[in-house]
Amino acid sequence: MEEQKIHRLTRKKIMKEMLERPFMGNENLIDFLKRIWHLEKMESTDHRFKNAKDDIRQHMISNNDWEEDYLFLERLDILNITDKSFARFIEVIVHPEIRESEMEQQIYAEKINLHLLKSGFELRVEGDIAGYPLYRVKYSIKNRDYNSSISGDSNTSEVIDSNSNQILGVRRKLQVFVSSTFIDLREERQSAVNAILDAEHIPCGMEIFKAGEAQQETISKWIDQSDVYVLILGGRYGSLIPGQEVSYTHWEFSYAKKHKKIILPIVLSESYLNDKEAQLKRSDSNFSAIEDLHNPKYIEFKNAAHAIIRNEVQNIDQITNAIHRNFRNIEEKAAQSNLGWIRIKEVYNLLS
Repeated sequence: MEEQKIHRLTRKKIMKEMLERPFMGNENLIDFLKRIWHLEKMESTDHRFKNAKDDIRQHMISNNDWEEDYLFLERLDILNITDKSFARFIEVIVHPEIRESEMEQQIYAEKINLHLLKSGFELRVEGDIAGYPLYRVKYSIKNRDYNSSISGDSNTSEVIDSNSNQILGVRRKLQVFVSSTFIDLREERQSAVNAILDAEHIPCGMEIFKAGEAQQETISKWIDQSDVYVLILGGRYGSLIPGQEVSYTHWEFSYAKKHKKIILPIVLSESYLNDKEAQLKRSDSNFSAIEDLHNPKYIEFKNAAHAIIRNEVQNIDQITNAIHRNFRNIEEKAAQSNLGWIRIKEVYNLLS
C-alpha cells in the first residue's frame, strides 16, 4: 500500500468532525457514496448480495442495523483508502450539489481545513459550477507542490518542473483594486481593505483619486497596475460618467474584465440592503442604499458580476470571509500567471 500523505490521524480528526454533522447534505446515502466508490464493483460482505451497493442498502436503509461510523470506518475502511479517494471524499462533502448554500460550503471547508492543513493540504476554491464555488484538495501554500491537486481531477493544474516551481511556492504580495459606489459603502469598503491587509496584500481604491477630467485615465492606470479587482456591489448603480450612460463603478468593472484582471465580485444581498436602508432612515440620512435595485443598468451590472462567481453576502462580516475564502485560489492563479510582488532577496535565495 502506498504511503499516506494525508496522515491517518488527520483522517480520524476529520471523520470525527464529519460524523457529528449531517455531512451528506440532502443527498441520499447510496448516491453520495457512488460519487466516491464504485459500489457495484466492490464485493459484498453479506452472502445474500452480489455487491457492496446492495449490502449497504440492506444494512443502512432497509434494516438500519449499521451505524454511520461502522459504515465509513469499518466497512469502507476510510482511514486506509488512497489519498486520492480520501481527497475525493472531502471534496464531495463541500460540493455545491451537496451543500445548500455557499456559506454552508465555507463552514464545512473551514472545519475540514482545521485538520487537513496539518498534513500539508487544504480545500481551496478552484473554479465554480453555475457560479457556486468548487473546492479541491490542494497542497497548502507552504508545500513545494502548491499548485498540485491530490484528487487527480482533470481540471487541476500540473506542477511546473523547474526553478520556477520554487518561485510559485513563494507567497506574492498582490495589488488589489477595491471598487464600489462611494458614499453608501464606506464601511463595506473598509472591511474589504482590512481583510486584504490581513491577507498581507496591498489594497488601493477610489480614496486616492481626485475628481476631474483625467479621473478615468488615472483609474485605468491603477487598474492596469493592479493584479486583482475586487468589486463590492450594493444597491446603487453609481454616478454616471459625464456624457455617458454608464457609471464609474460599472466602467471600472468592464475595464478590469476587458484587461483580464483577476476579478472577485462581492454582492450585498437584498436582505442586507434592506437592513442598511432601515438604518439610514433611522439616522435621517439624505440618500438611499437601494435606489437602483430595479434600474436595468444596475440589473445588467449585477448579472455580469454573478456570472464570474456568486459571492452574495448577508452581513458585513461575510465580506471579510469572502476575501479570505477566495484569496487562496486568487494567490494560486496569480502565481501561475506570474503576477504580484516578490522581494528580490527571496528570489535570489531561491535561485542561488
